[in-house]
Amino acid sequence: LYYDIYPNPFSDYTIINFSNDQCGEKSIRIFEISGRIIYEKNTFENILKIYKSNLAVGVYIIEISQNNHSIKDILIVE
Repeated sequence: LYYDIYPNPFSDYTIINFSNDQCGEKSIRIFEISGRIIYEKNTFENILKIYKSNLAVGVYIIEISQNNHSIKDILIVE
């Protein structure tokens, strides 16, 4: 999985931009540090915008999955 998350940290929204060769469905989940899922979306799009409206200021874990591969990264909301 090849992607960019920008801006990160963010205050209004962040964009996940997948490389053009990332065809197929992708699953995105955002977790609080406690492990509780607070955002979940499946998409075929290569660009996804996530708004702060459902996220409090803090540090989150984002998990991106596709074709039985998954990557975890950090999201910071200001």
